[in-house]
Amino acid sequence: MKAAILKSIFCVSVSFLVLPALLRADPGGGSGSKSSSQTKATASFSKAVQPFVAANCVGCHNTKLKVAKLDLQNLMEDQDYTVRENSEVWKRVVKRVRSGEMPPKGSPRPKPLQQTGALKYLDAELARVSVK
Repeated sequence: MKAAILKSIFCVSVSFLVLPALLRADPGGGSGSKSSSQTKATASFSKAVQPFVAANCVGCHNTKLKVAKLDLQNLMEDQDYTVRENSEVWKRVVKRVRSGEMPPKGSPRPKPLQQTGALKYLDAELARVSVK
């Protein structure tokens, strides 16, 4: 009986040590060399860019107002089409957001993690579509 209890305690202890490592393991079975920043860059457009644009850009750059003749609301429909076919627009957006020019002074600042995720995704997609 004592051996069974010790074995159970051992198994539970090992589970707490091994489980976090398994959860961090590369699900693709690769070398695990992908950094977390690379993983974030490959996040889907709907998770990385759309929430950022909706929260920080579409208030002014929408179909109705088109401030600076820019309608980002319309561009958020299909991520592959929007980045590939509108790469010059997205390059300008990335440049202005990265420089701090957008959102303009006086507007609420974007959440840093959300901004980083959107910019990394757009950088990766712009690089990908420029190769095609």
